[in-house]
Amino acid sequence: MWIHPGFMGYDMLSKTKIQKLRIGSKVCEGDGLYFKKTKADGGQWSYRYTSSGKSREIGLGVYPIIDLLEARRLRDDNRRLRARGKDPIIEKRKAEQAKRLKDGVKFSDIAEKYIQSHEPQWRNKKSAQAWRNTLATYVYPELDKWPLEDITSKQIADLLLPIWHSKSETARRVQQRIVRIFDAACANGIMEGDNPADWQRRLQHLLSSHTNKPIKHHRALDFRDIPELFKQLAAHDCVSARALEFNILTAARTSEVTMAVRKEIDTAKALWSIPGHRMKMNQPHQVPLSRQASALADAVMRQHNQSFIFRGIGRSGRLSNNSMRKFLQVTMKRHPLTVHGFRSTFREWAAWQRKYDRLAIEFSLAHKLKNRTESAYMRSNLIEERRDLMQDWADYCFSGQNT
Repeated sequence: MWIHPGFMGYDMLSKTKIQKLRIGSKVCEGDGLYFKKTKADGGQWSYRYTSSGKSREIGLGVYPIIDLLEARRLRDDNRRLRARGKDPIIEKRKAEQAKRLKDGVKFSDIAEKYIQSHEPQWRNKKSAQAWRNTLATYVYPELDKWPLEDITSKQIADLLLPIWHSKSETARRVQQRIVRIFDAACANGIMEGDNPADWQRRLQHLLSSHTNKPIKHHRALDFRDIPELFKQLAAHDCVSARALEFNILTAARTSEVTMAVRKEIDTAKALWSIPGHRMKMNQPHQVPLSRQASALADAVMRQHNQSFIFRGIGRSGRLSNNSMRKFLQVTMKRHPLTVHGFRSTFREWAAWQRKYDRLAIEFSLAHKLKNRTESAYMRSNLIEERRDLMQDWADYCFSGQNT
């Protein structure tokens, strides 16, 4: 093979010089950049360097697809790698391997790894299955057709559009799950760039907002009718009736009551301490128990020695979340009232009294304060103020007094 005498870099190449080279000749353009002419109108670029005392050469592409300026840029990129102590050939192999891995990874692969890694910390054991079901139904059939990095915001919007208005809540959850999975892919170095499912940057320009959709509230009982309801509840001797009474007296959420266990209730202090993992906001919550609520819990626990206070007939040993609703709507014929709606009933009653601290009411409902400054400086949970509030509420439920 004949090498041009200017191989040390003093005879810089140009398009004209390349055309004049003989086929088969190889010349050095300078600083390790070589050109080998393979045919009349084409050739190959390479970069030569020494690593661990051995001469090595890496291909940079075909001329004229890679022109002289681009070849010089690629050479300089490799020289910078060498300056950092890296071997260009090894780095190229790593990049090619990473690309093969990326091209072979499907959206569903990343999603499943995400679900598996987060499943242990999810409070509801059904969450993982809900993720898998919605993604398998609405997402995988479309997004698994493409390499992860090729998926666009338009493709995501197109798969959400059929359910965006007809099943808006499902669509919103699916979109949020897609966002988290793409975030995980970026965090693990599987893809780069912006998240194609991000609402603020991407999807809001392709899908209409749900913010103007009317909010469906849980049907609630007028607080003036609560005393009559409690008289009717007293006529029923069953676990669902007692659980519903306790639920109303404590203004708690359904699952907080059905999953309540003995060790959470301190009858001596008249206090119900709910651990954070069972609360919607993942924060521990204390409920001061009225005399009536404390006596009710004590009476129910004296009837058995099981862990769950309100026993059920299923394998779990606890009352199902649907039991109180069914008892209320079917047995008591109070359809369409909901158990959750009694929280609104309590709040309406408390506001009507015009004597209770607003924050005490919010704490009683275990609501997250919307005002960040207020939340940051609120060190007390107003337990004593709430104790008076909950006692007055219980007195009203059983007698209709203090209005």
